[in-house]
Amino acid sequence: VPEDGRHTYRLRIPAELPAVKLLLVPLSGDADVLLSFDSPPAHAGNASWVMDGVGVEELLLRRSADAFCRAEPCVLYLTVLGYEETSYRLVANSVESPKDILRAECAPGCKAYGLSNGACDARCNTSACNYDSGDCLIDPAGTAGP
Repeated sequence: VPEDGRHTYRLRIPAELPAVKLLLVPLSGDADVLLSFDSPPAHAGNASWVMDGVGVEELLLRRSADAFCRAEPCVLYLTVLGYEETSYRLVANSVESPKDILRAECAPGCKAYGLSNGACDARCNTSACNYDSGDCLIDPAGTAGP
């Protein structure tokens, strides 16, 4: 994203999904994301959720949330803002079952407490683990090892 620029996205969410997990991985600069189910594009006036922290951010959007899709087809509008020149990865994963939200391991051998420690763990390099909560999007070789 160029300085003071924006990228916009549309994400269609199937009616059978109980939740969607989003992951924002800044590679350089400071990216923020505005999210809305109301109308495109997502902006400060209609955003139901905002990802504006520093570093890797993860957001779980549950269908049970008040602002989640009010009609079908369900479309999530996302706007990525760059207050300075920014590069990023934005990943959206479906959560197939409510049980998936509460699991202690997102993949065999990948414990939740080891996610996003700054190095890619090959055991956690799966969509269910959000690619080691972004570490594997930055270090795809999986140099952390077991």
